[in-house]
Amino acid sequence: MRSLKKIFSIVIISASLVNVPLVSASPSQQVNQTPLQEIVNSLELTEDQQNEISSFIDKYQDSRPVIDVEKVIELKKEQLRLIAQPKLDESKLGSIIDMIQVKQKQLLIDEMQLKNNIYNVLTEDQKTKFKSSLKSLILETN
Repeated sequence: MRSLKKIFSIVIISASLVNVPLVSASPSQQVNQTPLQEIVNSLELTEDQQNEISSFIDKYQDSRPVIDVEKVIELKKEQLRLIAQPKLDESKLGSIIDMIQVKQKQLLIDEMQLKNNIYNVLTEDQKTKFKSSLKSLILETN
């Protein structure tokens, strides 16, 4: 159960890292930025870099699957049903875990592809700062 909860948390955290388009807000607008956006905004990008990264993020968001909240709730209910049985149905539990891991894997691949695309348009100094910021972010979430 703890493993499934951790997997769902990772999926949600991964999805939230880049869930808002990269935009420049005026001072009067309050836009909640994702951690990745904050990192990218701290890199002092050229206009060309901003445009290219913005297109990467748009492409990422367009291809990102919608999280089916109803399905997540149903999987949680199924977990509870399995727990409440006299004997745990490991086969059914394994099937649930496999479904979750497939979705998690694809989300992580997509996220890593986005970060790689961003990384490859940066200067050497920006790359160093980007890697350092991502490392700090990863350490904070663990």
